[in-house]
Amino acid sequence: MGVSLDLANKAEDVKYVEAVASAKQSTFLRMRMPLLWPDGVYNLTPYGRSEAKAVKFMHDYALKVKSASVSLGVV
Repeated sequence: MGVSLDLANKAEDVKYVEAVASAKQSTFLRMRMPLLWPDGVYNLTPYGRSEAKAVKFMHDYALKVKSASVSLGVV
């Protein structure tokens, strides 16, 4: 995204890194377990709900970064 993460000072940056790790872990788990391949089944599991929450946070964070860079005239 063109933004450096300040992991020592911003709790939101740490949450972003944790969300990426959580989504990655859920995705790899889903690839290894054929019972989780159908979306309907996966979305009902704690893994699917956790991944959905992580992806939503990542999208919201990306939109926030994009709007901040536009307001600064970076883009």
